[in-house]
Amino acid sequence: MDLQIKGKKAIMAGGSAGMGRATAERLAEAGVELVITARRQERLENAAAEISAKYKVSVTPIVADSSKAEDRAKLLEACPDPDILAITIKPPAPNGDFLKVTPEMWRESIDTALIGPVELMRQYIPHMKSNGWGRIVNIATFSAKNPMVWRLMSGPARSALINYTASVSREIAKHGVNINNLLPGMFATEGANEIMADYADAFG
Repeated sequence: MDLQIKGKKAIMAGGSAGMGRATAERLAEAGVELVITARRQERLENAAAEISAKYKVSVTPIVADSSKAEDRAKLLEACPDPDILAITIKPPAPNGDFLKVTPEMWRESIDTALIGPVELMRQYIPHMKSNGWGRIVNIATFSAKNPMVWRLMSGPARSALINYTASVSREIAKHGVNINNLLPGMFATEGANEIMADYADAFG
């Protein structure tokens, strides 16, 4: 299937493993030049080298946490003009006891799952608008629409992100910029295994 994106430039935030890595590989397979980000340098650099070697495209690794303003600025300097922005983030650890959730825990969840993606979009939408073309994909979670006790800290911030991006998409579509939210369930990834291990520890 020809996605008609060969030669485009994409940022895959959270692209070193799991669904982010799989998305980066599909973009590379389509002939897209990539910048991938993650927090773990060694795994990120290995992923970039492997994807580049397999698909014969440029893949630039940038160690960055999208919830941190200084890291978003570093990413902007490295890649100011992407055509495609795809975002995924690691969810908070499972926590089903709402009485133990503190304001600090909420702030961390919101900074990571809401503010980080929102600010990345705000950083790159002006370029996409001026270019008359852009694609943004947020890889969120099914728990954003299907509340689950053990994903108490993950769903609410993602629900807010979905609401926000749906609203923004209506405004920027006329400029040739499309935003979509994906709400996947669980896949057999390293991250999912870590989540389930945390779940087992939390709930016995």
